[in-house]
Amino acid sequence: MRRVIGVLFLLCALSRLGAEGNRVVVVTDRWPPYRIEAADGSFSGIDIDFLRLLETKLGVSFEIRAAPWARCLEMMKNGSADLMTGLAWTAEREVFVHYVRPAYDVVRPAFYVHRAAGTVIEKYEDLKNLSIGYTRGSAYFQPFDSDAGLAKVAVADESQLLLLLQNKRVDAIVGTNPQLDYDIKTKNLGGEIVKATYTPRATTPLYVAISRKSSFLARLSELEKAVEGLVADGSVKRLVAKYVK
Repeated sequence: MRRVIGVLFLLCALSRLGAEGNRVVVVTDRWPPYRIEAADGSFSGIDIDFLRLLETKLGVSFEIRAAPWARCLEMMKNGSADLMTGLAWTAEREVFVHYVRPAYDVVRPAFYVHRAAGTVIEKYEDLKNLSIGYTRGSAYFQPFDSDAGLAKVAVADESQLLLLLQNKRVDAIVGTNPQLDYDIKTKNLGGEIVKATYTPRATTPLYVAISRKSSFLARLSELEKAVEGLVADGSVKRLVAKYVK
């Protein structure tokens, strides 16, 4: 009987780990201005400031770990990470993460070309004969994401996209606004890289997500209320305005 009680106590304790203020692992990649990585490996940016506000509201400590985007998703799938920010919704991802509603911000997909190449993209059909760089594991918009007829070139990290285009190894790259605009501006690449005329009408809401294998799910309702409050009172908009000018 004591053994049974002991096991039950242990199971209850484990299920409460995320609810007792313990360290919560947040896995992320570099994605300025949302996640800006410094030379020493530390992070700043919109999402980081957002996480700090959530720490205060929830009384938790977020441990931020960096990894390429596709590996971040795998860590959420296997439960070695608890939380991600900046996650777009897909049915495939919802199998292994729980999306925290509401979305805290929205980005928009965009295509970029090398100014000297003279590549013209005025409509979706113009993509058919181009090689297009994208970040592996990212969700941009339909039909692009599922279009097997396009010549897509995958990279592990967003930071590699601009290098691909600079070196003319692809005809175009796809990314999101304000992310790539921010990168182009801060790296003074406006003379080389320009946004294509074609702009998809799609928008991409950004969510906080919890791994379905994380004990932090025990605090889901608290996290949802905290996110909703920070969106409603304008805190997130102020964070965005701090970085996007």
